[in-house]
Order: sequence, then C-alpha cells, then structure tokens
Amino acid sequence: MSGLTSTSTSGFALFQKNTHLIKQIKPNSLPSLLASTAAEELNCNENELEYWAWPQVYGSTTGPFGGLGGQALTTFTIEAWHNGAGKAVLFCQGKRLRTTAVFEPLMWVGESIY
Repeated sequence: MSGLTSTSTSGFALFQKNTHLIKQIKPNSLPSLLASTAAEELNCNENELEYWAWPQVYGSTTGPFGGLGGQALTTFTIEAWHNGAGKAVLFCQGKRLRTTAVFEPLMWVGESIY
C-alpha cells in the first residue's frame, strides 16, 4: 500500500507516505466540513463515509486547479470521501474538486473543470 492512505470515520490508522508516520486518528479529528459537504452531495450520513488521501505530482504549481502557474513538479495531497458504493467527492487543500461516479484509490485527478 505504498503511498495510499485509508481510514473510515470510525478511526483506523492513517499512513502518510511522505513522513512514513503511522498515527491513530479519532472520528472527530477528521475534517468535518469536508465530510459534511461530501455526505450532503452523496446523500448519505457522515458516519458511512470512508476517507482516502494520496499524494499526486503535477507538472505545474497550480496542480489540479489549473490556471497560470510555474513549471515545476509540485506534489498535492488529494483527499476523497467515499460512500462505499462507487461514488466519491474529491478535495485538494480544502477545496472541492469534483464528484466521481466511479472511485478508485490513487486515481489520477487531472486539472479541475469548474
């Protein structure tokens, strides 16, 4: 599971690749604003969501947001709240990117289309 982070809101261990640190997180320490936004969009309860996060490298400093930026390899953390039934809401830096109909861990998240 190199580079893959997974936990559910019931509080499993969270693996962060960049720091090689395993730590326990509590349900109330997860980003509740993102969880509530995802639950509303996916029409489910926050307690039913799974949280996933993974690093993704982009060829621009704008990452998944698009627009004008520098030409430098930049790593962004992609976060996903998954309902377990295929759909997920993707976030980066606390901003909603999009809702996916089919969720796959470590999926490529290209430039966001607003």
